[in-house]
Amino acid sequence: MKVVTVVEPYFLPWLGYLHRLLVADTVVMLDHVKFPKRIYCNRVQVYQRNGPTWLSVPIRKTTEDEQLGEAKVADGKWKHKMLNIMKYNYCTLPYFDDYFPRIREWILGSADTLMDLDLKIIHGMFDIMGLDVKSKIVFSSQMGDVGKKNEMNKDLVQRCGGNVYYSGTVARNYNDASVFKQAGILLAYHNWEEPDYAHRWGQHVKGMSSIDALFHLGPDVLSRYLLRHVEQERDRLTKEWSLFHQKAVTKSLSRNDLLLSIQEVLIQIHLCPALRIDEETPFGKYVTDTYGLLTMIRALELKHRVWLVQDIEELGHFGVIGDFVDHCEQALQRKAFHRQSEGIEYADSGVSTG
Repeated sequence: MKVVTVVEPYFLPWLGYLHRLLVADTVVMLDHVKFPKRIYCNRVQVYQRNGPTWLSVPIRKTTEDEQLGEAKVADGKWKHKMLNIMKYNYCTLPYFDDYFPRIREWILGSADTLMDLDLKIIHGMFDIMGLDVKSKIVFSSQMGDVGKKNEMNKDLVQRCGGNVYYSGTVARNYNDASVFKQAGILLAYHNWEEPDYAHRWGQHVKGMSSIDALFHLGPDVLSRYLLRHVEQERDRLTKEWSLFHQKAVTKSLSRNDLLLSIQEVLIQIHLCPALRIDEETPFGKYVTDTYGLLTMIRALELKHRVWLVQDIEELGHFGVIGDFVDHCEQALQRKAFHRQSEGIEYADSGVSTG
């Protein structure tokens, strides 16, 4: 499994954005697309006494078709104004004095383009927490010609050798799952649980800049929280990919392949490692319908039957048999287990593999 996410660079990004970058194996930074309007590339919310407020980086007037990677940061007093807002609202917090000088350095330092500024801040935030994503970032402008919208994201994932497209949740409104499915790519959505912490100005508001959590909690707490949720998210994606892959493989299986797949499931859970299943054996010929499979299941111990039913249902091998699960549940109530030294006997049917 290789997880690829496609993102714009965010300014002073929220924690969920940092989490998404940590989860992915490869991060494609969009720099070849047209500069987006009303997005978080050049603005973010922080909290103040009367509620959230926006911090915005002004952009020089550009041509209509200027690419995001070419957008220039405007000159002016916005830098000092922004820093004063941060100082006024966060100066009494426990970690402000430790890390505000670093943030001031990022803002006041030289950065000709917005892309340079955003990436400097993103890498700086990870550095404060002892984390690093530099090695996994690539740029869309370096990946050749790609399509538009869904086709663009699909092409970028393929160029990176990925098989999981890790999308933001807002994209549910326009993602076309069929585009990715046809290319053998799992479309998975970012799953993030914002930490809930006591806030200086009252109730915590989700989606604030990550500096809000940094000043309140400190880098060690943030790092541990992020990494714990990265591990959980990777586990979830692994399960989703396994199921997606198995279903895709199952569609192309012949009947004999299907029988062999059943054998693999049985062997994996150590039920009958010596049992050989294919179309040329009496047993293989017998498993031609739901009843034949039920006869096999009835030969298993009760606890093992439950595992088998769950595995087969999860792998989607018998999705075409609508009443399969109902029949299996009935079969779980039966007990007909008898194992001989030379094979497994199916007492109810008179069929034996021995």
